[in-house]
Amino acid sequence: MDPSALRTVERGAAGPKVLKVNSRLREHDDPCVIWIFWDWDTTARRVRLEYRYSPQEKWPDPDPGEPPIFELRNTHFLPDLNIAQLAVHLFDFGPGTE
Repeated sequence: MDPSALRTVERGAAGPKVLKVNSRLREHDDPCVIWIFWDWDTTARRVRLEYRYSPQEKWPDPDPGEPPIFELRNTHFLPDLNIAQLAVHLFDFGPGTE
């Protein structure tokens, strides 16, 4: 697949990286946000994926007159997780679980 076909923002883009999230997500039981970054490796001809996980306790406090969208920045996310760690963290697929 041609990487230019993916809808994305280049990692080298100027300015802060901000993810806009609908405020209604706060109403869900145990909400979280996963931000996926990708980078095209021309040498290996593969896409490298990086997963960032943000649990609700890392989110900024809501404002009383909060608009329907709030913003998450890199500081609201845990460091890069590999997909196996992410699955265990989200779904508790630890040893001995069925």
